[in-house]
Amino acid sequence: MTITNAEISRIRTDLAVYMPDICAVLSPPTGVDSTGYSSGTWGTVSASVACLFYPQGMGKDKLTAEQINAPQAYILVVAYDQDLEAKYRVVYGGSTYEVESIESGGSWTPAKRAVCVKVVS
Repeated sequence: MTITNAEISRIRTDLAVYMPDICAVLSPPTGVDSTGYSSGTWGTVSASVACLFYPQGMGKDKLTAEQINAPQAYILVVAYDQDLEAKYRVVYGGSTYEVESIESGGSWTPAKRAVCVKVVS
């Protein structure tokens, strides 16, 4: 038995109830300075995105000041058609997070899931 397009559409609509949070999605700067580093401002892809945001284990290990740190990872769930890619940033609850990866695969996608890590400036 297969799921029809109408059923998938209804499931996606029903999932909106389970996304009680609001976040902003930012795209990376497109400019490059004379040293080859990114320059410019982060663009706003969407300022008010319904989402679900929660902690999920630890992120990738990073070497900082000769110590290995595993930052807290977070899962961000947004609508299946939300423009969101790795290296985008998300502003949630007054903090900024970088999207490390987007979950892919599966036979159908009712929502988009991303792994994020808090940006420390």
